[in-house]
Amino acid sequence: ATYRGKTAVATVTVHKKVRNLTKDKQRIVMRLDEEEQITLTATYTDGTTDDVTDEAEWSSENEAVAEVVAGKVIGRGSGQTNIVARYGGKTASVPVSVDAVHRLELSEQSLELRVGDERTIGLTAMFADGETDDVSQLATWTSDNTDVADAFRGTITAYNAGQATITAEYGGKTATLVVNVETVRKLEADKTDLFIKPGRSDQVRLTATYADGIEEDVTEKADWTSSDESIVEVDDGVVLAHRVGQATITASYGTKTTTITVDAGIARRLEADQSSLLMRTGDAETVTLTA
Repeated sequence: ATYRGKTAVATVTVHKKVRNLTKDKQRIVMRLDEEEQITLTATYTDGTTDDVTDEAEWSSENEAVAEVVAGKVIGRGSGQTNIVARYGGKTASVPVSVDAVHRLELSEQSLELRVGDERTIGLTAMFADGETDDVSQLATWTSDNTDVADAFRGTITAYNAGQATITAEYGGKTATLVVNVETVRKLEADKTDLFIKPGRSDQVRLTATYADGIEEDVTEKADWTSSDESIVEVDDGVVLAHRVGQATITASYGTKTTTITVDAGIARRLEADQSSLLMRTGDAETVTLTA
């Protein structure tokens, strides 16, 4: 362009208008760390086409599942995402499933553990391509009662007596197992009732019989309560009487409970040393009464 003797030159690049984008894959199902290439074709308003795979702008809606560079998709984690390509004002997307699981199976359906035990179990995934793999190290493990038992990478750890449900999740599928810790079949106290004078104490021992038949003294593990602590209180099976009255001691362990009736200073029976007397007027006899 010239004006008053001056000339200016401008370079103009004309881009053809894109009518639509076409990808060569409608959906990708892949395994972890696998790669898949998407080819992107632009169709212009003049009817011509061009491979714009390298020129397009690529992105993943969830890079923890899959990443994309110049149309090359890499599986990074189990799950689903969309790969989006942008070029010439148009977009195209491809849904991607990484490690899509058809079925998830645990090697155990239930466990019986003792406090402090650890048990490692397997978790097998069957994928869309029919292959199977142990994914216990990759799955997400949760417990509905972490005070009883918890799980990490397939290792179940028992902490306290009770029951917990462990859930493993991978590839959109879940599997569960029930963990019973120190399942008590029977709980027995060595005394079912006590007579204690106020100010004195007595020891009650508690024995648990587990599902495997093993017996254990759980006196110090059990939970002890008194129906009236002003009369008697209890700590680890030691019952202390405070005043005259009656109370019930309850011992709980696992899912079982047992009770002990405590009479503090209350005589349950009186016995005289003589059941009858034959006396004359003016006689005296001494009768001894034992509680």
